[in-house]
Amino acid sequence: AEQGALIAESLASLLPNDGTPAAVGFSLYVWSRPALEAAARALSSLRPDILLFAGGPEVTSGIVASLKHPFRYLLSGEGESSAVALLTAWRKSESVSESVLAPNRCVATDPAKLSSPWLDGTLDSVPIVRDGRGALWELSRGCPFSCSYCYESRGEKTVREIPLPRLEKELEYFSQKGIERIFVLDPTYNASKKRALSLLALIEQKALDIHFNFEIRAELVDQDLAQAFSRIPCSLQIGLQTVNETSLSLVNRPVDFKKFAAGVTRLNTAGIVFGMDLMYGLPGDNLKGFKRSLDYAIARYPNNLEIFRLAVLPGTELHDRAESLGLVHDKRPPYLVTSTPTFPAHDLERAGRLARAVDYFYTQGRAVSWFLAALHPLDSRPSRFFAAFSGFP
Repeated sequence: AEQGALIAESLASLLPNDGTPAAVGFSLYVWSRPALEAAARALSSLRPDILLFAGGPEVTSGIVASLKHPFRYLLSGEGESSAVALLTAWRKSESVSESVLAPNRCVATDPAKLSSPWLDGTLDSVPIVRDGRGALWELSRGCPFSCSYCYESRGEKTVREIPLPRLEKELEYFSQKGIERIFVLDPTYNASKKRALSLLALIEQKALDIHFNFEIRAELVDQDLAQAFSRIPCSLQIGLQTVNETSLSLVNRPVDFKKFAAGVTRLNTAGIVFGMDLMYGLPGDNLKGFKRSLDYAIARYPNNLEIFRLAVLPGTELHDRAESLGLVHDKRPPYLVTSTPTFPAHDLERAGRLARAVDYFYTQGRAVSWFLAALHPLDSRPSRFFAAFSGFP
């Protein structure tokens, strides 16, 4: 509530006080919804005349509509067209049709027809851009994969690409603005090898002064991609999640571990910095399986390990199947799993302590260069070491 009040005061200071109609829209994500709902309620108290509307994954999932909320309108799906239609109707005092509020999600926006928020000046005033520190870069929409714990599992299974000429101009903009780091938003950057190589060549040509972060699938890394990544300043994040094949099957995320290991070896040989993501609490997994995944990941020499407890997100296929899978989870953000038939609550807590130990000792401690060598004389697996380390106060 306190954070929401501060956001509301900041927003109110930006709005006209001369009676000019004003509207404020909120993008609600799992990490932002509580604070932004509080901000909307506080803003409504400060300025009752303001039109409040919201969109984003939390709205599209239907969870916000099922609860008491402070918004006059909720926009499902991609919001560029529906937000414009809503505000146009509102300014003309016309009624807002249901097709605007809940458009057919099968009718996807064509990115080629959208204006670039970087090139049209929309984001010039954002502090992180104004100060040259970083930027989020959208290259495409959609995902060819169907991981059931992800919002994309309910979306289209095709990828809509933003045209390369626009991306080239955005790269030039980033370089001119002195941006230091860019986080690429594609859920799987190398889903298309041809496009990935084309963009890496553009970056090599125009933006060698910027560090890039990509999310990739290791199974899709061949020699060409590894060499292309090695020629630009970048770091990669690889979503391993688990080595438990039963769990991978239950969440519709098949992995060819032979190809996975080969791809990671190519990255290591090329000297590319990469990290891995692990997830505990997946259906069918248990504490022993999580430790096995941890040992497997560290044996691949990742620069960092990002470890998360499973979140059963509304709007995902996994959320719909949660009851049949025996997944018990929080009903409010961040929707973390609290127990499963194979991963009881006390084991989830132990896994959480392991995750914190890994983050503190391995990731924050930058231990990748020496950790396995130091562990070898002890004849101990990484998971056993971290279990012991997690017992320290």
